[in-house]
Amino acid sequence: MEVNNKKKRFTIRVTLITTFIFACAFTAIAAISLHYYFSSNLAKNAAATQFELIATQVASQARRQEQAAVSLANVIKLQNIRGARSISGEQLARFSALLSAQEEVFSLFYGFSNGDYFEISNLESTPGIRRVWGAAPNDRWVVVQIYGQGGDRKRYTQFLDSKLNVRIQTEEPTDYDARQRPWFKNASHQSVNKMPPYMFSFIGRPGTSYAITGKNNVVAGTTVLLSSLSRYMDIPDYTLTGNGYLFDDNGEVSIEQRVDAPPELNVTPITLDDRQRAYLDKVGTLRVGVMDDYPPFEYSVSGQPRGYSVEHIRLLARKLGVELQFINGYRFPELVEQLKSGKIDMLLGLMKNEEREQFCVFANGHYDTRIIATMRQGEAQGQQRLSDFKELRIAAQKGYAVTKFLKARMGNAHFIEYNDTLDALKGLNRGEVDVVFDDEVVINYIQAYFYIEGLEKVTQISELKSQSDFNFHHTVRKDLAPLMTFINRAINELKPSLKVDLKQKWLDFDSSRRRAELSQLPSKQLLDIAQQAPLRDRMHEIEIGNKTHYAYISRVEGLIGSGNQEYIALIVSEDEALSQLQWQVKKAMLVTLFVLFIVLIIISQMARNLANPIQRLIEENQKIGQRDYDHVHYVDSHIEEIHQLSSAMVNMSESICDFEAGQKELLDAFIQLIAQAIDEKSPYTGGHCARVPELAMMLAQEANNQQKGPFAHFGFNSKEQWREFEVAAWLHDCGKITTPEHIVDKGSKLECIYNRIHEIRMRFEVLYRDARIDYLEAVNREPEEQLRFYATLQQRQKELKEDFAFVAKCNVGGEMMSEQERSRLESIAEQTWYRNFDDCLGLSPAEQRRMKDFEHTSEGEEYLLSDKNRHIFARNEREFSRNSGFGFNMEPTENKQNLGELYNLKIGRGTLTKEDRYIINEHIITTIRMLETLPLPEDLQRVPEYAGGHHEKLDGGGYPRGLIAEQMSVPARIMAIADIFEALTANDRPYKEAKTLSQSLKIMKFMAQDRHIDKDLFALFLTSGTYMDYARQHLNDSQIDDVDIKDYIIG
Repeated sequence: MEVNNKKKRFTIRVTLITTFIFACAFTAIAAISLHYYFSSNLAKNAAATQFELIATQVASQARRQEQAAVSLANVIKLQNIRGARSISGEQLARFSALLSAQEEVFSLFYGFSNGDYFEISNLESTPGIRRVWGAAPNDRWVVVQIYGQGGDRKRYTQFLDSKLNVRIQTEEPTDYDARQRPWFKNASHQSVNKMPPYMFSFIGRPGTSYAITGKNNVVAGTTVLLSSLSRYMDIPDYTLTGNGYLFDDNGEVSIEQRVDAPPELNVTPITLDDRQRAYLDKVGTLRVGVMDDYPPFEYSVSGQPRGYSVEHIRLLARKLGVELQFINGYRFPELVEQLKSGKIDMLLGLMKNEEREQFCVFANGHYDTRIIATMRQGEAQGQQRLSDFKELRIAAQKGYAVTKFLKARMGNAHFIEYNDTLDALKGLNRGEVDVVFDDEVVINYIQAYFYIEGLEKVTQISELKSQSDFNFHHTVRKDLAPLMTFINRAINELKPSLKVDLKQKWLDFDSSRRRAELSQLPSKQLLDIAQQAPLRDRMHEIEIGNKTHYAYISRVEGLIGSGNQEYIALIVSEDEALSQLQWQVKKAMLVTLFVLFIVLIIISQMARNLANPIQRLIEENQKIGQRDYDHVHYVDSHIEEIHQLSSAMVNMSESICDFEAGQKELLDAFIQLIAQAIDEKSPYTGGHCARVPELAMMLAQEANNQQKGPFAHFGFNSKEQWREFEVAAWLHDCGKITTPEHIVDKGSKLECIYNRIHEIRMRFEVLYRDARIDYLEAVNREPEEQLRFYATLQQRQKELKEDFAFVAKCNVGGEMMSEQERSRLESIAEQTWYRNFDDCLGLSPAEQRRMKDFEHTSEGEEYLLSDKNRHIFARNEREFSRNSGFGFNMEPTENKQNLGELYNLKIGRGTLTKEDRYIINEHIITTIRMLETLPLPEDLQRVPEYAGGHHEKLDGGGYPRGLIAEQMSVPARIMAIADIFEALTANDRPYKEAKTLSQSLKIMKFMAQDRHIDKDLFALFLTSGTYMDYARQHLNDSQIDDVDIKDYIIG
């Protein structure tokens, strides 16, 4: 393709800068001119735009966070996990990979039916979590395992780096029981169960868990920290009054992001002596159970415990200098049971009764309750005694002391159980019950902040007025009774003014401070807007505390839970929004002018942002050119064309990779087809081309696994290198495809297509017959000499039989032929026989053409064994020259083949002549010549070297190139050992018996001593057991004899 290189071209950066300078100059002039005109609506529009962006971001993050947690829980439930201590390294790596892929998820966990627990947490999922755990900078994961029985039950905490190496492990006694956790109890096989926010016990941070029952009734789950979502609700431009809330259609807030929360109350620590401080230090951190559903005394917002009783105990703890660990997420009856069983140390706001005094100690009361009855509007009939309510349906909150009191005095009444007072009041509103009893402050709070209307209160009930047992007390387990002295002292030393502030903050219904601290929706208008679809997703002006606020409400789609809808509300005061505008207007004038001076820098950066993806595309394209398909990556860009080009490039890379994989498979199939054809060419060597690769790969794997010794630095570093070696092993004898079968299969000296011993035998038969004829003719001439002639006949026939037996024996071949045996062969050969037929009749056209070069007679006398000229097949010049240029040290024999009868019978060892031996050895020349002339790809370039070196010797005495040790690679040496051992032990060779293990290893030991093969590789071959692994698969049982490898290892 022709390219016009003379055409003037500009870079993208220059083009963009020039264009943007003109565009920005024009835009800046227009913007400055029009700015004031549009400033009146800027505040509201700016807030709406930002709120919409934040709401969309929070909704998207909430969905993504929940989807990630649910999908991950569904994935890990499929794992076959048996127990907390049975997690394997492979499973731990899989878990860390799953968490790395789902950064929104804080941790994944398993709870087991025996109460054991396993959790792995991601230290990079949320900012600040590393400090909470006390992790080191290099720590990446925290693994918690809880198992053991009774006093041996412990919690093991491991800090792991990114490679899952354990930096440190701590252990401590624990009574943690997964079976008691709400997520365990509520989990099912059908679907993932989402828990309401609660305080995570290990880190003291609020979050939500998602759990499902999987295999072996193991509960699998994931956790998400609320801080990972609440930080998205931050309104950066409105730092004074900008608040965010995530709430349901009952107005209950699950997550908040607030900037106007009042400060904590201050206390002065009490003075303690050394003995008292030692006792408190021994007690350690107090585990405090907190209800989620008893506002304003105890409840949770964003999983964080809040309320009057919670702050009261915090004040006491600060006075005493003790640490608190809040435990929530449980119903009230479950918290009581945990106190009884010792799983927590303290409960807040308990009312006294005889049953509770059996297992806990009560502090001085910190709040005097006023129990009232609540009924629907218009149904109160002036009730003054409990008996006036007997015929009504009464709400019974589970585990409440008031419920126990009412049942004791109204046993025949109709009680309907509810989990808590909020549920009971909702049931009252729905008409399920007729009356609800609880503290007046609790009733007022729930009615106001959960917008339950149409109720009236009955306050003058005689039996409830004088019940001091309904007052709220902090309680601890009886074994911590001495602690109560300290708590009561701290209660008594709280300043009266501090108690007033605390009550105003939480219990004064009209206190603005308390409204801020309660962290519920600040206006019912927010709930009204949320419940009307046409009003959502746009800005509204609402009144909060006699001040105008801008509010934006949006629905969060796709979350699981109780079935309630979820909404996000973002609020900012009008004053702050307008103040932002005034500053923005002033700043805009200055910034606009300043932008004109720095526009070149900005546009240059923008141009770089465009040019960089293009440069990266060029780099990815170069990877394709280098066939590095596995590292071709998608280049992300907001520009559609670059995105499409990058996607097309990745797809092209994958297609080329798939095509090359198919080509590799096809090539491998052809290679194995060639090897199979070579093996099937001769029934005596069938399987050699398949067995050598198997043995070579076994020995190569052992060498590759060595961490020390002579092969510590050897190794195939990629699958391409392994494939290169395996291909070479399969093709190590590919040259045998040109080797004549009758030479490969030559089992006797006279064999050539067929065994010519049969011709020789027929000649002996002729001489045997001639001796009989001579005898008969002599007897006919001289009958009187018959006995002498018969003795001569018998002697002659005996000699012929002995001579043929000797010739036949010589034909079989052996280890060595003596000179005496050679002389006898020559003597036998001098005997003659008479041929009466023309030996050139019935020949093929090719044989007839060849016979023209030799004299012959139609009949005549011939030697019994002969070496004729016609037996010699000469080489042509082409055969001498075709191997030049390859560096072979093998000199071709003068003749291509010599079929002389006496010449072949006089072979000293075996059945092959030197010509036959060269033809067989020539297969390695053909192998190298074939492989080196192939256009092999880069990852197969060393195939000729590996395949062509298995007949070389370390001392330089091998063939076909006479390489020395320094010129032979480890793979080539491995190939040599594999080829030799297979040849020695093969039981399908026609010219030898299969050798035993000990015989084969003895021969190879001598070869190692003579530096024919690598002695270190031979030692590895023995010590690794590779020889025995191969023998069990391919040798006959009779070949596998006892071997002591120490006898064969060369020191």
